[in-house]
Amino acid sequence: MKPLDPALLYSLVASSLDGIVVLEERWKVAYANAAACRILERPEQEVIGHSILEFIAPHYRAAQQAQATRGVAGLYDTIIRRPGGQERIVTYSTELLENPETSFAILRDVTEERQAQAELERKNKQLAALLEVSRDVALTLELKPLLAQLLEKLAGLVEYSGAAIFVLHGEVLELLCYHGPLPQEQLVQSWDLQVATHTAEVIRSRNPVVIPDVHADTQMAKAFRVTAQTQLGYIPERIGTWMGVPLMVRDRILGVLAFDHQSPQAYRQEQIELAQIFAQQAAAAIENAQLFEQAQGKAALEERARLARELHDSVSQALYGIVLGARAALNAAEHNPQALREPLDYILSLAQAGIAEMRALIFELRPESLAEEGLVAALARQAAALKARYGLEVETHLGEEPEIPLEAKEALYRIAQEALHNVVKHAEATKVSLRLEHSPQQLVLQVQDDGRGFDPHQEFPGHLGQRTMRERAQAIGARLHLISAQGCGTRVNVSLELG
Repeated sequence: MKPLDPALLYSLVASSLDGIVVLEERWKVAYANAAACRILERPEQEVIGHSILEFIAPHYRAAQQAQATRGVAGLYDTIIRRPGGQERIVTYSTELLENPETSFAILRDVTEERQAQAELERKNKQLAALLEVSRDVALTLELKPLLAQLLEKLAGLVEYSGAAIFVLHGEVLELLCYHGPLPQEQLVQSWDLQVATHTAEVIRSRNPVVIPDVHADTQMAKAFRVTAQTQLGYIPERIGTWMGVPLMVRDRILGVLAFDHQSPQAYRQEQIELAQIFAQQAAAAIENAQLFEQAQGKAALEERARLARELHDSVSQALYGIVLGARAALNAAEHNPQALREPLDYILSLAQAGIAEMRALIFELRPESLAEEGLVAALARQAAALKARYGLEVETHLGEEPEIPLEAKEALYRIAQEALHNVVKHAEATKVSLRLEHSPQQLVLQVQDDGRGFDPHQEFPGHLGQRTMRERAQAIGARLHLISAQGCGTRVNVSLELG
């Protein structure tokens, strides 16, 4: 191959968009093209004859020297400092020439490219954190642990010294969650909005309120200091900036998310917008918890009504039957003593049925009995009550008491209770099987009847109860399978992995 003409080669190097320098005596610049001078932001005479280390930022020179000392060609990053003090990120690829003290390097300013990459990574981090928070809000109903997680994740995106979530009750903000340096005993649990006028402004305006310097001579800064002096007894010197963001669901104010930062002027528009997004998530979490609490209260009322009906339908009827049987026994004792056996047997059977019903109902009213007596005993009581009240043939295989958390026992008990209730109400069954089997790997609860069955893929009586059973199973990490068909009975299987 014919060698390139030196004049052409020089022209190519001189006009290259990449900076090209030739170094002698390891560091001394012997040649620099126009692009290299533009990157260094120096005229050629201030580059040629100078050590390349002069143009490297002081905090990066040691790393540059270490790389060059190894005498290995390659692609490296460095930081150059321009005459005005501006620092730029530059990649340089080096090639050694025949003389080991001579090399050339190709320079490229990648500052904007790296900044764009860093910005993209930062945005991806923000998005990942927001998605994670959204998932947690959707899946978690335990409010305080969820809010604590939210504040911890927020700290990675919006720097703060302390952050708190307050819920609004009339003219008072009640502290729900705090993340910061203060110990629990020093926290003020209630903030009077008549006093905390800077926080009241967040609620009034329904917009974020930022106090860039809480020690400044502004109306909001003065309001902050008055509140601190009144509520805390002192003005915290560690706080420079304060920000409050409303917690809103639709047009309803639920509370305030408040931050403080040790430095003044700490929050830009981007941090304010991120705080608003997190505030929306916190508000959603609070509303979910409130709705769940309301639903639980409604469910408790419905459960009390159901227990009252069952007391009336079962135990009251049994007691009334006992009274009638006792009168019949008294009459027989007076007129025909030989006829006593039949009414006494009737009384005994009613009393046994009433006792079984009462024990089952008392157990439902006192769930702590599950911890004291165990799941097996609770299921046995349910089976006995079912048999006594409805005359069903109930077959039980319950085995030994499983070693699982109390929450799992309660969920399994409630699932069995709902399944048996559906058998009585909808199945028209004559026989029920109740099983609790476990191995070291798995615990299985099974309720099976010989009733009329149904198509599980269509609307059917008891479908709301089935949804409740599935939710209870999912809450403890179990799987629920329902198998049924018209005329073939129904089987409910709940499997819980152990270990």
